[in-house]
Amino acid sequence: MTEGFLIFDMDGVLVDVSESYRATIIQTVADYTGQQVGPDLIQDYKNRGGWNDDWELSHRIVADLGVNIEFDEIVRHFQPALSGRKRRGRPDPARALDRPPRRPRPPLRSLSTGPLTPAAASTR
Repeated sequence: MTEGFLIFDMDGVLVDVSESYRATIIQTVADYTGQQVGPDLIQDYKNRGGWNDDWELSHRIVADLGVNIEFDEIVRHFQPALSGRKRRGRPDPARALDRPPRRPRPPLRSLSTGPLTPAAASTR
């Protein structure tokens, strides 16, 4: 039997996903304001500091563009948009066609590249 591995990349060293988050900020802002913002505007906010949370940044840009929307609404919209799903959790047909069919997965093993915390060490 083939065994699989599950690797957690918590700090983005193995895979840089920042562009997908920034694309989702752009889409979220456009969905609420009807205005298209670019990566440069997002980088301007990031350079000011204090905008590491992309939900909060999306909420701030939407507000700065004159739309008053609850923060929780931004969160509910952002996460499905990031995963390629529409707001109500239905798959976006355009994205669904790009995905390969699911195959049965082999059992997983995990690999950590950082030091073990006391809690993690107790699960060895």
